[in-house]
Amino acid sequence: MQIKKTLQILCENGFKIVPPYSCEDILRIAVEEGLFEEDDLFDEYSDKDALGLTFKLLAEDGGDYTSSYCENLLYSEFETYDGYETYMYIVERLVEMTRGSLKLDNLKTGYSEQKSGEDGEGRVWISFEFRDKEYKFSYKFEKWFDHIDIFTPIIKLLEIADSTKIFAYQDFDEMLAIICISKEDLKKLNKSFRGVNLKPLSQKFE
Repeated sequence: MQIKKTLQILCENGFKIVPPYSCEDILRIAVEEGLFEEDDLFDEYSDKDALGLTFKLLAEDGGDYTSSYCENLLYSEFETYDGYETYMYIVERLVEMTRGSLKLDNLKTGYSEQKSGEDGEGRVWISFEFRDKEYKFSYKFEKWFDHIDIFTPIIKLLEIADSTKIFAYQDFDEMLAIICISKEDLKKLNKSFRGVNLKPLSQKFE
């Protein structure tokens, strides 16, 4: 699968490109900035490798928890670079990725009074309001947290707010890609790529 073809499939099946960019703009910028040689865009990769390279392209220069070119993609190592506030950044990004389907108010985060250490001692709490009801969750603070169940409350609330959409994921070695698209688009994407199975994010924590 070619990177150019992969990007085209994503754009046709639920991936929302940040205005004013187009798929053609993203490919052109990638070549101009030296991220890829022009021939690289037409090389053949395994479908999973092509998908990983395209996710990396879409997330280029977007920071650890956002994407320069795609509104509903999160592609990250999920390391707590910014301390406990990383947890809030992740929740904020997940909400943004729903593109208005899920709205949370009064989002806050804090660190417990337990002594922090290099091994991730102490606990982080996150609170917010959804439809006038307050929610609060507490997690052990850890450096790597792609395995921590911070995502489950957001997954469940999206199902309440808009049952047509879903969070899905794909592991790429040390990177994790999370997307938020319609359930119908998820089915189409999985039919479009061989050896790729974008799964509901909820399954990662079962």
